[in-house]
Amino acid sequence: MADNITCNVCGGTSFHKESGFYYCNECQTQSQDIQERVFAIDEDATEPTARTKSSKKLRTAKKVDDRLTSWECYNYVLRGLVDELIQLGADVSLKKTVHVLWFRYLHKLEVTNSPNEFPKLSAINSKTDAEIIYGRSAKRKRGRSKRTPSPSSSSEAVTDSSVSRRERSKKRRSLVLAEYDDFNATLQSTETSLLNQSLGSLKSDETSPKDKDKYLQYNKYARKELLKHLTKNHLKTHIKDVNSTRTCHKLTAKSLSTSYVEGPTILSRMKIYAFLYLGLLINKDNIQLGDLIRFVREGRLSYHYIDHFFPEDLHEKLTGIKSWNDKQAFLSHYRMRRTTAQLAQLLDVTTYVPIPNLLYLCRRYCHELNLPDEVWGYCLNLIAKVTPNMKLTAKSTRMPNYEGRVLSFIMFVLKMMFSLDGETEHHMSQFAQKINDNTANETMFVWNDWMYYIHYRKLILTQHHFPTNYSDNPLPVNPELSTIFLNNDYMKNETEVKLNRESDVIKTLLEKFRDTHCQLPQELTLSSTLTPFRTYSETLRTSHVVQDHRYLTDVLEQNFCKHSLKFLTSPFVYLDELYSDCKILLKHRGANNRINIIKFKNLQTERALWRKHAKKEIFVNTSVKTVSVDDKEVKKRCNNLEDTVTKRNTRGILKNFNALNKSSFIKHKKYLIEAFKQKTNVISNATSSFNSSRLSTQERIDKTLLTVHYNPYERYWLKSLNVNSVSNKEFLKFLHTFPKPFRDLLTECARITEQDTKELFDEFNDVEVYLCYVAKVCDSDKRRHKVANRELLCLINKATKAW
Repeated sequence: MADNITCNVCGGTSFHKESGFYYCNECQTQSQDIQERVFAIDEDATEPTARTKSSKKLRTAKKVDDRLTSWECYNYVLRGLVDELIQLGADVSLKKTVHVLWFRYLHKLEVTNSPNEFPKLSAINSKTDAEIIYGRSAKRKRGRSKRTPSPSSSSEAVTDSSVSRRERSKKRRSLVLAEYDDFNATLQSTETSLLNQSLGSLKSDETSPKDKDKYLQYNKYARKELLKHLTKNHLKTHIKDVNSTRTCHKLTAKSLSTSYVEGPTILSRMKIYAFLYLGLLINKDNIQLGDLIRFVREGRLSYHYIDHFFPEDLHEKLTGIKSWNDKQAFLSHYRMRRTTAQLAQLLDVTTYVPIPNLLYLCRRYCHELNLPDEVWGYCLNLIAKVTPNMKLTAKSTRMPNYEGRVLSFIMFVLKMMFSLDGETEHHMSQFAQKINDNTANETMFVWNDWMYYIHYRKLILTQHHFPTNYSDNPLPVNPELSTIFLNNDYMKNETEVKLNRESDVIKTLLEKFRDTHCQLPQELTLSSTLTPFRTYSETLRTSHVVQDHRYLTDVLEQNFCKHSLKFLTSPFVYLDELYSDCKILLKHRGANNRINIIKFKNLQTERALWRKHAKKEIFVNTSVKTVSVDDKEVKKRCNNLEDTVTKRNTRGILKNFNALNKSSFIKHKKYLIEAFKQKTNVISNATSSFNSSRLSTQERIDKTLLTVHYNPYERYWLKSLNVNSVSNKEFLKFLHTFPKPFRDLLTECARITEQDTKELFDEFNDVEVYLCYVAKVCDSDKRRHKVANRELLCLINKATKAW
């Protein structure tokens, strides 16, 4: 029976038996594959127990490991996700692009270097790969089977087992002593021959190529990380630890650095989706990162369940991807951009990542928001005059926020036209509504109606679309909606489960109860699209849902694309028609004049200064000395954002601002009058009388014959802060200080791109500061005054660097 086994250490096939154990004749290693045991057979209770010896093979010879490595598992998953993305509208060439990126990644990790070398391992999540490739034995606790002997023979069995154990230990010691004597005898005869050998020959005899093949091999990134925690010699001992006997260092995610664990060289679920996003960028596909995250959130792209990507015969061999669902964190826009940038830098493909078509994205988001086409035209002019660079480099910490940049342009245009200060947009809405009621030539854009449409559309979708409902409220209030979504997601990935008799009966009863008492409403099918909220609302409008719930169809049918903004760019034409008997008071600002000029210090800098001051050594005199209040305030620690706010002299600054820009105000007023001349075709005398008698910039006029008009774009308000230095809780407090129209616009723009409001505000802050202080759109921008504020200079430098 010993002919069918081989030694796990030296590979020998010759064994000898000693006390029921088999030992290799070459290396004297005990075999764990076969033993000889003694079994007690109780044939007759009256007769003594008979003992017979039988040889039983405990373990068969080691079979070829047919499990899948982690790289093979991720390869199946990546291929399946690419196929799903192509079905959702991606270009077919995405498969080839991701294929090249994936094999380049494996080559970087030294998995596919040469056919004669084994794939090299990473420092963590490589236990299964080591078992499959290098035959590393897993650590298993050997459990001893406890048999309950009969009461009559319990004492005899204990004594027999103890005696046999002592005999085996004596024979082992005698065998070791005999081997040691033989070794000493041969050592004296071979001493002279050993002295004649070279050092290279000794090393070659000590470590044969066959033994080296069994050693673990780590890739260069893993070795660099391990050498931070281990010495070179100690690392060699771990490399030679094929049998998993070393317990001094446990290579886990907690024992290694965060930069390595979360870096691009460790495969994880987020890295796989980063491959998809990088392939979409290289292909210049219309699907953006926000669409990718939304496909996952809506269940159109697989995320948690991946078994359907593997053949049925491999489901029991997927041990290399058990950590797929370990981290419950969902995909986030910021983390995906950071991971994708690291991956592109690792693969050296940063030069192949082009800038997406920003004009197409601007057109798409204007259509998604149902904004007038003129807004897209203004954004087009801005992008053409100050074209963003947004190039990914080898030093970039994250991918540029292309979607956030385009939406920031749209928000900047809307804020410049309507001020979004809580009063100006309502004043302009009343002005536009009066024009629509009295003229039938063109329909003017009413801000209040558009905002009502946005809120109503969101409300309807949260009632009938579970992903929208869940993103707005993590605690769903409609259980039927969540049940429909979960049933559809489960049916798509349903697998057959073998149930016992009791579980099968319970399942049958539950199905009868469901068919009798639970009748879910009819499912509403929403197709995948790149403009989801606009398309979903149109689908709801044409479905039975609107009639069943009596929704306001006239609100959902509104289309603001053809509405005009001419009442803002050429106001005198409409002011002359509506207020022919009134004087017009033109104000070069918004309707809300309650402006507080405050200063936000850099919270990160303030905390660093406090730590520096706190660690400074202080010498105290023995004499009693009172400390002034100012010194106490200096020593106070700045923990909150409110502690860094200082108010300025608002009235004086506004007065200086008006005096400084008086000439530009007069110049712009003349431009508006000239535009009025060309559009109305009036004679110059009438125009001059309009200019002198009806138009005034003085506020002390008879209020009974006064009509006030505002030009909010002539005094643009800012509220800037480097939000990267504050926490999420502090940012929410800071955002709450903004007017509600601006907050609603920011929230809606962040929602359609699956971004966090803090992330989008950071991008909008950069765009706003750059366009106001750096961009040179016209000649007057070249004569800007030098900025002396230190915090503002930091924001300008940050915006210029991000541009």
